[in-house]
Amino acid sequence: MIKISKEEIEDLRKNNRKFLKEIKFKLGSNPARRWYKYKNPIKQAKNYFIVLICKHLPPCELKNHLYRLIGVTIGKNVSIANDAILDPIFPELIKIEDNAIIGWGTKLFTHEFTLDTFRIGSIILRKNSMIGEFSVARPGVTIGKNSMIAAMSFVNEDVEDNSLEGGVPIHIIKHYKRMNQ
Repeated sequence: MIKISKEEIEDLRKNNRKFLKEIKFKLGSNPARRWYKYKNPIKQAKNYFIVLICKHLPPCELKNHLYRLIGVTIGKNVSIANDAILDPIFPELIKIEDNAIIGWGTKLFTHEFTLDTFRIGSIILRKNSMIGEFSVARPGVTIGKNSMIAAMSFVNEDVEDNSLEGGVPIHIIKHYKRMNQ
């Protein structure tokens, strides 16, 4: 099992590292087949059950409270729309700051598999940020303060403060000199 301490999470965020852990395997060994070795399957099942309940709840404080129970850091006045999915395997790596909005059907993944690699990274939505509906964020990204992600975007890199980005993959659409705080 991969244990992640609060100190490791804080170090990851403080030093702006993209990934907390990256485990390489020999090509053809399929690291996704070892899913049960990364986190206790019972804990994964409990987290997934809570994520499924939250998926069907409208944006509300109950939903935010349930996400906090599985380890997501959520600030004040956060809105998480219906059908959004927050990673149930490593939810403790998701940080959503005050006044952030997560759009309908958005997915935030803190882990990813390739043919020979397993990666774990945090996702941070800074204060007053928004990720539009049906967007996907991969591990290791930060969406800056006062920034917006257009609908149906793939967030594969950090988003600067005060910007509007979108697309697959994302690119800058507009950069604001200053937005309301």
